[in-house]
Amino acid sequence: GPLALVASTFLPEEGRIRDTASIPDRPRVLLFAPVLKHKILPLAEILADVLGVAESAMGCPVEIEFACRLHRDKPHRPVFSLLQLRPMSARADLNRVTITEHDRERAFCLSTHALGNAEKTDVRDIVFVRPDAFEVEKTVQIAGEIGRINASLLAEGRKYLLVGPGRWGTADRWLGIPVAWNDICGVSAIVETASAQLRVEPSQGSHFFHNITTLGINYIMMSGKEGERFDWGWLEGHELVAREGHVAHVRLSSPMIIKVDGRTSQCAITPGNGAERGHGQAPQGAGCCTLGSGGSGSPEQCEL
Repeated sequence: GPLALVASTFLPEEGRIRDTASIPDRPRVLLFAPVLKHKILPLAEILADVLGVAESAMGCPVEIEFACRLHRDKPHRPVFSLLQLRPMSARADLNRVTITEHDRERAFCLSTHALGNAEKTDVRDIVFVRPDAFEVEKTVQIAGEIGRINASLLAEGRKYLLVGPGRWGTADRWLGIPVAWNDICGVSAIVETASAQLRVEPSQGSHFFHNITTLGINYIMMSGKEGERFDWGWLEGHELVAREGHVAHVRLSSPMIIKVDGRTSQCAITPGNGAERGHGQAPQGAGCCTLGSGGSGSPEQCEL
C-alpha cells in the first residue's frame, strides 16, 4: 500500500529500524526514508530551490505548503505541487505593547484571548453584526452584507474594526459568519463575540487564521472569562454611516486605540483622543442618526 513509499519498520529483537515497510507483524515508523534517504523524489533540493526563488521574489522569508504524488511504478514520475505561499510576518518582534490599568478601565473591548501583536491608532470605522438582528440561518446573507460595506470602505482607503458572533471565515455556516477574504480584505482587526445562538469554540488552525495574522490583522475573541467585556451600549451610541440588513457601520469622531499584547494574548480597545467610554455618543441633529432610526431591513446612508 501507500505506506511502502514513506514508512520504515522497527525490529525490536534487533533494536534497529529497517528502511522497508514489507516486514510483517512489526510496527511501522513514518521516517520518509524512501524520499529523504533513497531520494525517490529529490524533496530537499526542490524545497531549497522553491524557497530561494520565493524569498528572492517577495523580499522576505516565506512559508509554503506543498503536496507530493508518489508512484510505486518506476515509469510514473513523482509530482511536486506547491499549494500555498505566504510571507512570514516579523511584526510581532518589532514592538513591545503594554496595556495599562488605565487602558483596561477605558476599554470598550477587553479580551484575554487575542492573536497578533500591535498598537494601532489609525482606525475610526467599526462594522458590526447587530446583536438584535442576528439570525444564525442568515449567516451567508450577512457575509454578503459585510462584503458590500467592505468594498465601500476599501474604495475610500479606510481600515475598520469588524465585530460579530461565532467563527469568522468558517466553512460551516452554522458556526459563524462564512466570509471569504474578498469580503473583509480591508479589515484591520476582528472581534469574535459571544451569541446565545452560537456556542462554539474558536478555531485557530485554519488557513483563514494563518493568513490574517500573517497580514498583521489582529483576531480578538470574547471567551466569556471574568474581566472580559464588549460595551455594545457605547458602540451603538455613535454616528451611523450605513446599515444593511443585519450589519451596521459606525464612524468614531477620532481614531480608537487598538492594543494587542502578543506576550500575554491580551487586548484592550479604547476610545481615542481623550474620549471616555460611556461618553462617546455623537450629537443628535441634522446629518446624524442612531442605529434605531429608519426602517428595518433596508440599507441606510447618513451624511457625515
